Amino acid sequence: MLHILWRRRILVGVGVLLAVAVGILAGSHVQATTNGGSVSSLRMVLDTVDSQLVAAAPNGSATLPTRALLLAETMATDRATRAIGRRGHVARGQLTVLGPSSRKIPPVDTPLVSQVYLLASSASTPYVVSVFADQVTPIITIEAQAADGARSATLARAAGTTLRSQLLLEDGHRSDGFVLDTVAPVRTKHVVTHSHRRLMMLAGAVGTFGFWCVCIVLGVALHRRARSVTPRPV
Repeated sequence: MLHILWRRRILVGVGVLLAVAVGILAGSHVQATTNGGSVSSLRMVLDTVDSQLVAAAPNGSATLPTRALLLAETMATDRATRAIGRRGHVARGQLTVLGPSSRKIPPVDTPLVSQVYLLASSASTPYVVSVFADQVTPIITIEAQAADGARSATLARAAGTTLRSQLLLEDGHRSDGFVLDTVAPVRTKHVVTHSHRRLMMLAGAVGTFGFWCVCIVLGVALHRRARSVTPRPV
């Protein structure tokens, strides 16, 4: 087989060029479909007017974690989603908001940003807001995903404003003195999802070159067989 390829090294050279081209095309396709984006996070804490941080036992402090969880769940409603989209300048139908109940994985398994991408993978919209809360602490974390940092930061702030509006909407007429404070300013991180670009380039190139070589060998074998069965003139 090797001597067949060596005698037809010009054809083999053409196969090398073809394999390189196929590998580049395969790699560029993977790169185009696995580019990451930006995730902006905003942390807020539900507190009482007489802060639980300074008061020994402020009224309502025992229910804060549960209230924070319920408040976070209201962000996934159609009304809140429309409000976030309006404040974040996102067209209707382009935004998905996921509440705490949408998270199916334990919070200790993977970093929060990775969880956002796992949740966002099930969404069919270019913009995703994930709201995280538990029944342990009254902290609500908002993670906004977009193609660039400016858009994700704007979306995170819009979600924070909407969260405060939801608190007023839920408790405004019978307020027990609950407030939302910002724990930290918006932080943005660019994330590139895991890409198999090099592996796909290598696989495409090797597969193409191997197929090309097999075709050369089979072509030579078929040509020899055809010559062997061709009747010779008498």
